[in-house]
Amino acid sequence: MLRFKDNAVIGIHISPDFIIGVLIDFNGKIMASHEIEYPLFAKREKIIGAVKKIYERLVSSEKKIHGAGICIPGVLNMEKCTVEASVNMPDIEGMNFREEFSSFIDMPLFFEDASRSKALAEKWFGLGKDYSEFACVDLNVGVGMGIVNNRCLYKGSGDYAGEIGHIIIEPGGRKCGCGNHGCLETYISRTAILNEINAALGKSFLKLEEIQETNPEVEKIIKKAGHRLGIALGSVINILSPKVVILNGVLANKHKEIFMDAAISSAKEYTIPKSFARTKILASQLENANVLGAASLALSEIFEVEGYFHI
Repeated sequence: MLRFKDNAVIGIHISPDFIIGVLIDFNGKIMASHEIEYPLFAKREKIIGAVKKIYERLVSSEKKIHGAGICIPGVLNMEKCTVEASVNMPDIEGMNFREEFSSFIDMPLFFEDASRSKALAEKWFGLGKDYSEFACVDLNVGVGMGIVNNRCLYKGSGDYAGEIGHIIIEPGGRKCGCGNHGCLETYISRTAILNEINAALGKSFLKLEEIQETNPEVEKIIKKAGHRLGIALGSVINILSPKVVILNGVLANKHKEIFMDAAISSAKEYTIPKSFARTKILASQLENANVLGAASLALSEIFEVEGYFHI
């Protein structure tokens, strides 16, 4: 009988090598989408300029836009509105993101870490809709995790909760951008896997999506990545005992059978049997989870009542 008309929110996802922005209605339907790519480790000015261009394209719509959400990879200090650390985007460290983006975005503006934003996307639009507690692992240039408890993001006392990518799985192993050695991220990030596959095939693929066929050597690399993720998932399941762990990324979707089977088998090996039996490990079914999560920041502000009602 009743429906929302001509109402929308903006979502902008900042990634180490691209920015994507969408305009969505209150039902989650994407009405406009724009993307700008740039090289890894781009300068801050280039990143901010790309956000501005995308915002200007989206805001030109005749829809009534109620707010914008921006997700940023890194450790964010929400009280000071600064990027405390960003392993894969070092030039934005120390940036006051509210000051920078409020200078050209004239509407209610909301921020969140990129990995936690994907958990929000699953909560609103994906496999997390039916669960009050779950964890969502973001397998990208970086590796992170969003934790949802009682339909709310769990951030921990210092807003650092979910740094699964910096669980050490190989003591004394590869040097990580965080300063430690042997972090999960150095072995199963999108960049790490791509480098291994290119070396094995003698190719120069720029994206995992470009790899159409596999051979035993590539399958071995993907299977090893799943096994390593499973080691970290074992710790997550033992500590949090979530009802569901959702894996979001190319490896979990495009190479689902090899990667997922290896991750589940490994997680089972490193988890208390009764805890493992109560947890499902699933591949995300969402497209554009990164930017839908950013848009859901604005939707949450509209539809949720803090302390009383969480969608």
